[in-house]
Amino acid sequence: MPLKLAICSVLIVCGLTAGTWYYVTPKYTKVGYEPIQPVPFPHNIHVSQLGMDCRYCHSFVEVAAHSNVPNTQTCMACHQQVQKDNPKLEPVRTSWKTGQPVEWVQLHRTPDYVFYNHSAHVNRGISCASCHGQVNHMPVVYIAKPHSMAWPNSLPNTDNQKTHARIFRRRKA
Repeated sequence: MPLKLAICSVLIVCGLTAGTWYYVTPKYTKVGYEPIQPVPFPHNIHVSQLGMDCRYCHSFVEVAAHSNVPNTQTCMACHQQVQKDNPKLEPVRTSWKTGQPVEWVQLHRTPDYVFYNHSAHVNRGISCASCHGQVNHMPVVYIAKPHSMAWPNSLPNTDNQKTHARIFRRRKA
C-alpha cells in the first residue's frame, strides 16, 4: 500500500509540474505567434510613418468590451484612392465587391471564461502597447506579450492590484 501511495504521489507531482511548465511557456501563451494574414497589413507604415491612430481601424476599443478587427469599409476609405491597384490589396477589393468580410486571423482572443473590457482599460489611459507591445513598430503583427492570469499583476502600475482587488470584492458581495 505505501508503495502505491508513493508512486501515485510521484505521478501527481510530475503531472502538476508538467502542466505548470506547459502553461507558462511561450507555446501556451503564444508569445511570438505571427500568423499569415490575407492582406499583409504593415502597422509600422500606417501608424509610425503615416500617423494613423489605432482607434481609426479599431474603432470600438473605447466604447465596447471587445476591440474590433477593421471592416472592409475602413480599409477602402483610403484605398479607393491610395494604392488602389496594389495586388496585395486584392482580398480587400474582393470583399468590397462581394460584401463578404476579409478573413483576418485574430491574434488576441481571450478564452470564453475570461471577461476583459477593453473600453474600461483604454478610457483609464492604459496604452494599447501595455498589453499588445509596440504594434506601431511591427511590420507584421505578432503576440508580443503573454496574456496569462499572472501577467496583469506584473505590470508596473502599483494601483493595478488594488483596483482589481476592489472589483473582485464588489463582485463577490
